[in-house]
Amino acid sequence: MYEGKGASRLHELVLDKNMIGVEGARQVGELLPTCANLITFSYRGCRPESGGTKYLATGLKAMVENNDNHKLKKLMVEDCTFGSGEEDDDAIHALCSALEKLSDIKHLNMRDGGDLGETGTGLLAQALINSECKPVYLDFSKKNSISFTTFSICCIISDPTERALSLTLLL
Repeated sequence: MYEGKGASRLHELVLDKNMIGVEGARQVGELLPTCANLITFSYRGCRPESGGTKYLATGLKAMVENNDNHKLKKLMVEDCTFGSGEEDDDAIHALCSALEKLSDIKHLNMRDGGDLGETGTGLLAQALINSECKPVYLDFSKKNSISFTTFSICCIISDPTERALSLTLLL
């Protein structure tokens, strides 16, 4: 476990395009639970593979479980492989557990998040609904295509008067 003393004061952690692999993702995953005041976490384009993404998602889950007063508003995990949710060990399950407790999340970028499929996008939609967050930016798009169900989209934006939403999808 990370033993650093300054992590609790950290407000923004941007590691974009570092390509630190599974081991680097493991270390970041261990750091996240100590980041009680983190507002922005960006891990775009690091491509940590499915094993590394699981470490990140587990770290995010531990961060919100360890701190009832978490502040995360901006989560950018573009180009990470979360899995479709059809397997019990897919990283999407840990991410959804974290998202359910992130009621202040405003910006969620999961562009090119692997093959989320209908199951994974449904899990994400349900997690966002359960969190009662009011996001203003959601991106689940994929370079080639994405299977995002109409049901999931409707659930996320079920109350358009309450949610000013920019939803990016490539169909």
